[in-house]
Amino acid sequence: MTELTQKHKSTVKEQKITGITEDSRQVKPGYCFVAISGTKVDGHLFIADALQRGAVAIVVERDLSPDIHIPEDVAVYKVENTRSALGRLSHIFYGQPARKCTVIGVTGTNGKTTTTYLLESILRAGGKEPGVIGTINYRCQGFCHLAKQTTPSASELARIIRQMRNQAHIDSLILEVSSHGIDQRRIEGLKFQVGVFTNLTQDHLDYHHTFENYRRTKWRFFTDYVAKNPDATAVFNIDDPTGLKFFNEYSGNKISYAIENPEAHITAKQWKFELSGTQLDASVFGRLIDVSYNLIGRFNIYNVLGAVSVGWALGFSMDEIVKGLGALKGVPGRLENVSCGQPYVAMVDYSHTPDALEQALLSLRPLTSGRLITVFGCGGDRDREKRPMMGSVAARHSDFIVITSDNPRSENPLTIIQDAEQGVVQAGFPPENYILIPDRREAIFYAVNEARENDVILVAGKGHEDYQIIGDKRVRFDDRQTLREAILSRHSSKVCA
Repeated sequence: MTELTQKHKSTVKEQKITGITEDSRQVKPGYCFVAISGTKVDGHLFIADALQRGAVAIVVERDLSPDIHIPEDVAVYKVENTRSALGRLSHIFYGQPARKCTVIGVTGTNGKTTTTYLLESILRAGGKEPGVIGTINYRCQGFCHLAKQTTPSASELARIIRQMRNQAHIDSLILEVSSHGIDQRRIEGLKFQVGVFTNLTQDHLDYHHTFENYRRTKWRFFTDYVAKNPDATAVFNIDDPTGLKFFNEYSGNKISYAIENPEAHITAKQWKFELSGTQLDASVFGRLIDVSYNLIGRFNIYNVLGAVSVGWALGFSMDEIVKGLGALKGVPGRLENVSCGQPYVAMVDYSHTPDALEQALLSLRPLTSGRLITVFGCGGDRDREKRPMMGSVAARHSDFIVITSDNPRSENPLTIIQDAEQGVVQAGFPPENYILIPDRREAIFYAVNEARENDVILVAGKGHEDYQIIGDKRVRFDDRQTLREAILSRHSSKVCA
């Protein structure tokens, strides 16, 4: 607590803190409770609860209500921002577990997860022991927990890193850095060696309200965190307008990558896609390299170039980088092929933004000799503006569309579907070539039964997720499993891979 200003002090004795949390329900005797002014709940209202449960230290960012009785043996610390304090204190409490790690952060609307998987493979090829914290899971050698959120809370993040250090002796840490994580300072207390910006398209406006607020939040990752380490390198996709702006404004060490912009340090020269993977010729600071990897799509070229940029920044050899890229078999729920020997292709992808859906469809179109069938939905209680945009994207790039549910939460699924349908109608898509099916399982079965030889089915929106959020409940549901069931139901003599 030496960096904090002690506001309340009576006969406070020096005590050992046994835990730290921002959730009063998790407080145990000896804990430090940090009161966060959240977007929905104000932690300052739960100080009495934390004290009753045995908290011996309280961290606040405003004066306490006079009706709150503070025991004589409890210390209260007032700070400017409790979110920042939570991060710093958590890492101190857990022994600064990331201090001996090379810390890499990846931010942007799309591509974060795939980029972290590629980086993990490169680091392993280079003899490192990485830990990864991201959308799908938190993992290292011998350790894997399903992710609750892309960037966990500051206290949980510090605890997870400590566990990874103890269990696998990680020497590298790769994080997906979400805009929520930046805005809520969940990454406070980490020293980044590399920061990556993938792209910026519309998303999370239910939280940030405007695209400009969303953009400024992403920029803060570089100004407030990456730039604080003078030895750090920032990596930017300069084909993206925001990435180019960030690159031009960033004053520290930086690397650019692109497909279209010839001024980039790392570029793609030519490539060939097949359903099994990609052959890519790239230029890395003027040096040509040949890369083979098991991902498809133009958007994945950007992810590969971003990963190459990080490998270069960290001093890995080209042989190690190329080996690492080729070693990655795939990314769960990212254009993941569900193969049961059927005469058409069925894929699942996490694309839940207009840009991500468009990139997935653009990637599949050249590989489709039949029809491209798209199954998609939009989340409830989230950015409503992108729903007709999703419909418009599907209409521009699909031959047949099934609009369905995707985590409706508290909203009426049919209302969400009708919002998305507006974009399909406005695009002039033939009404006989799309259908509304609120039940997601029924929608997937319909698409499978509709498919003909050489068609491609894309089930978009949930990817690796194995649940649907309906009302306030999580109901088990996995697009990949449902696709397999639908295919086997139609082709019962086949066996899924």
